Amino acid sequence: MLSTCCRNALRLKPIGKRKLLLRCYSTAPGPPPSILFFGTDRFSIECLDRLNTARETEPDLFRHIEVVTKPPALEGRGRKAQKSKSIPPSSMRELNIVPTQIYAEKHNIPVHNVTKDSIKEFDPEHAKHPFDLVIAASFGLFIPEHILEGRSTINVHPSLLPLYRGPAPIEHAILNGDRHSGISLQTISTEGFDKGIIFAQSLPIPIDETERLASLRYRLGVSASKMLLKCIIARTYLDPQPVKTFTEESYAPLVHIQIDWTAMSAEHIVRVGRLFEPISFLISTDDGRLVSCHLSGISHRQQEGGKHKPGDFFLAREAQFGKKKMVVVCADGKTVFVEDIKVSGRTYITGLNFVTTSEERFWGSKFVPWRKEFEDHDPKEFE
Repeated sequence: MLSTCCRNALRLKPIGKRKLLLRCYSTAPGPPPSILFFGTDRFSIECLDRLNTARETEPDLFRHIEVVTKPPALEGRGRKAQKSKSIPPSSMRELNIVPTQIYAEKHNIPVHNVTKDSIKEFDPEHAKHPFDLVIAASFGLFIPEHILEGRSTINVHPSLLPLYRGPAPIEHAILNGDRHSGISLQTISTEGFDKGIIFAQSLPIPIDETERLASLRYRLGVSASKMLLKCIIARTYLDPQPVKTFTEESYAPLVHIQIDWTAMSAEHIVRVGRLFEPISFLISTDDGRLVSCHLSGISHRQQEGGKHKPGDFFLAREAQFGKKKMVVVCADGKTVFVEDIKVSGRTYITGLNFVTTSEERFWGSKFVPWRKEFEDHDPKEFE
C-alpha cells in the first residue's frame, strides 16, 4: 500500500510557473527532517524554491526550514549595503545583494547572516527548532564541525565530482569547453570543501557550445533541486552509500573577470565573455592613469589580426552583413568582435562608437595588461 507521501506526490499539480514531477517512493524511514539550509546565489534559490514549493502540497516533507547566508555586501562608490528587497541579480557580479536572503524573506523563511568569522560562533542549538539536517548549495564558506556534529548533511554540487571540486565548477566547465556537466550529492566534510561521500550523481547534462553562465546555472539548478527533493523524500541522506564515479579529480578556483589580451587566446576570451561582462584596461591621455571598462557581446571573427599586436583594437566589417564592428587582437593573433563597451563611470556604447572616439581619449588605441603601478607601463607599448 502506498504511503501518504507517495499518493500525494503522484497527484501534484503545477504551482505557479513550476511543475513538480515526483516519482513514487517506498515509505521513508524516520520523521520528516528539520532543515538548516546554507546558500547564497541563484543556484541555491532553485534548490530552496523546490523544497519550499513542494511543501505547500506535501506539508510532511519536512518539519521546519531556516536559511543561513552571507550578509549584504558593500558596493558602489559610497560602499553602502544593498537592501535585501532589491531585485535579484542577473549576473555573477551582482551576487553581493544575496539573492537567497531576498527569496527567504519574501517567503517568510527565517534567515541568519554569517561571515567567514562569525560562522565559527554560530550555534544552531539557539534556534527555536532543533535541526537534524544541514543542506549546503553554493554557500561558499566552510561550515564548522560544531554545526555538522550529530546531524545528517547534504552538499549539492554542480559538477560530476570529483571533477571541479571548489567554488566555481560551472564557470570552469564553460571555460574549458566541456560538452557536459552534472550534479553530485555528497555529505559535508569537516576536512575540506567537497571532500564528503558522493552518494548520488545525475546523468551527464549537455552544455551548448554557445551557452552562457546564467542559462547553464539555471538548468543545473533545476536538475539539482529535483535530485535534492528526491533524496529528502526517500531519506537516502540518512545512510549515504558511495556511488562509483567516472571523472578525474580537479579543482575549480574562482575565475577572474579581467582580460589580458597579451596572454589569452581568442577562444578563451570568447568563453570568458559567456560567463560575464569582463573587464579590460586602457591608459587615459589626460593623466596617464589606468581606466577600466566592461565588454559585452564578444564573438569569434574569422580573420586574424595581421600586423596588429595583441590588445590593438580597430574597426572591420563583418562578413555576413558588412556592418562595421569593433575588433580586438588576441594573444594567438586571432581576433574577436566586441558589440558594446562601458568605460568606468559611463554607460554602454557600441564598439563602433567607442573606436571612432577613443583615439583622443586613450593612448595607442589598444588595451593594456593590468599593472600594480601606472608608471609600470612602458611608453614603447604604444609605439
